[in-house]
Amino acid sequence: MKAILSLLVCFGLVLAVATPVMAQKPSKEEKKRMKEESKMWKSKAKSYGKTPLQLRDDLEALNEQIKQLSDKNKELMTKLSNCNSQVDSLQGALNSKIAELAALEKKYEQLQTAYAGQKNVNTKGIIPGLVYTVQIGAFVHFDINKYLQETENFEGETADGMNKYLLGRFKEVEVAENFKKDIRKMGIRDAWVVPYIDGVRVTHEEAKKYQERG
Repeated sequence: MKAILSLLVCFGLVLAVATPVMAQKPSKEEKKRMKEESKMWKSKAKSYGKTPLQLRDDLEALNEQIKQLSDKNKELMTKLSNCNSQVDSLQGALNSKIAELAALEKKYEQLQTAYAGQKNVNTKGIIPGLVYTVQIGAFVHFDINKYLQETENFEGETADGMNKYLLGRFKEVEVAENFKKDIRKMGIRDAWVVPYIDGVRVTHEEAKKYQERG
């Protein structure tokens, strides 16, 4: 019994002095607190010396509390991990929506630009998109541009130092090719098909790529 009592007293004294050891000179308040704790643990030690089973019960109760707190901590950690996973998932979904919004904004800007260009084309009386026409001649010294304002089916342009004259507007290249063949049968051997995109002359290769892009 004396051994148990001595052990408890020592245990109490150790706990009583378990203050920051780095402080070389404890203050008056700390000394007072240490003295009070020392008295308290001596009293507990005497009490446990009389009823050692109470010490066992108190230790078991403390261990049970520690176990419950540990289980609770694990539960909270699991919930925290689940919350972090949900946050990561929501962040991923948000990033995806932000990317979609950026793509839509870029598409909207492209449509706005296309609409502005289309509006500009229409105000100039130019057929939008890809159009095929048949050029019936290109001349340096022959000029009949004064007649172009009097007709809608006969057009002309000056490019590369030459006056070029065109007939017809066709959406399908096959129709334009057939028209060219008929024009050549009429004796205009230089007739050939020329593609235009939004009123701008392009090559057949560029026209093909334009069609492929839809």
